[in-house]
Amino acid sequence: ISLGFWTGITATLLKGGKTLHSIFKLPVPLNETSVCNVPPNSDQGDILRRIKVFIIDETSTMPVYTLKAIDNYLRDMNSNSIFGGKINVPGGDFRQVLPVVPRVPPAAVLDACLKRSSMWDNFHQMQLTSKLRRTNANEQDFSRLLLQLGSGFLQSSLDNLAEDTIDIRGACICNNSSVSDIFDNCTTEEMKNRVTLSPKNSDCLAVNEEIL
Repeated sequence: ISLGFWTGITATLLKGGKTLHSIFKLPVPLNETSVCNVPPNSDQGDILRRIKVFIIDETSTMPVYTLKAIDNYLRDMNSNSIFGGKINVPGGDFRQVLPVVPRVPPAAVLDACLKRSSMWDNFHQMQLTSKLRRTNANEQDFSRLLLQLGSGFLQSSLDNLAEDTIDIRGACICNNSSVSDIFDNCTTEEMKNRVTLSPKNSDCLAVNEEIL
């Protein structure tokens, strides 16, 4: 079994986790002509040949070229069946972050998703229904809020606003500095173990500069 992830941060959360770029030697950036660069007769190629199940997380975030490149590689290595006849278990939530495609309209971002690919019909979809992570009441409320947002149930009640405008709950608004609200009671040791998530490196650098 191989555990593959799109980002390095997520790959560090599970023992044995690796990025797909590491497993399949994918190029950066990826496009429709990208291929895996693992020589079939190498040690890594032999490992991939013997793997029976690929569990791939964050598939909602990665461009569809990723799975196409992996599919083509495994077909060439094993058989012409999809993914070389191996079991592929992708996971992801398309209500969260979609593939990052710079300077294109929203429709082009959707076209880069796995759900818009011809490969999508080959997957059996299963819905997760229960959260296994322990959370307090506030976190459960916030979790429900995110589900409502992803399902399109938080549209603004004001008629003069755009259709894609939503109502932000008071608990989600920082009245003071966002840094003090989020990091106020953290010790230096706790700060070292935290990660700032942002679509842009420039935003992360700005937050780091303010915190430090």
